[in-house]
Amino acid sequence: MTPSWVSQYTAAALYPGPLKDGGRDPEGWDSYGLVYWCKKTHQGEIIPAYDEGCYQGVSQYRKISKLIRNGLADWQEVAVEKAQLFDAILLRFRNRPLHIGLVIEPGWMLHADHDIDTVYERYDVWHEQILGVWRYAG
Repeated sequence: MTPSWVSQYTAAALYPGPLKDGGRDPEGWDSYGLVYWCKKTHQGEIIPAYDEGCYQGVSQYRKISKLIRNGLADWQEVAVEKAQLFDAILLRFRNRPLHIGLVIEPGWMLHADHDIDTVYERYDVWHEQILGVWRYAG
């Protein structure tokens, strides 16, 4: 069942803040910033912000990929079919890990991107881009 708070983050909702490279709050966030904020606000778990030395735009995909790969040491990979609320789903673009969504319920994620804003959708439509599901273990 979809948590009631998810609707706050979709189109014309309470947090319609702009997408912002390196953003970590409702004033603007990137894909990881949305995961960071939701885990903090709705799960009560503080995870690393990974915002030091942040990238300056999506065109810096090599730097984004490196930030993600370096941050995975704090996370434990779990099987996609065992994904739970508040797990992170890592997606590949340009053959690199570049995008992160938040598992909301089995098969569904909340994620933010410059091309689509913040959306709640099935992650099986991204099956070719899914690199894995990760649970914070830090």
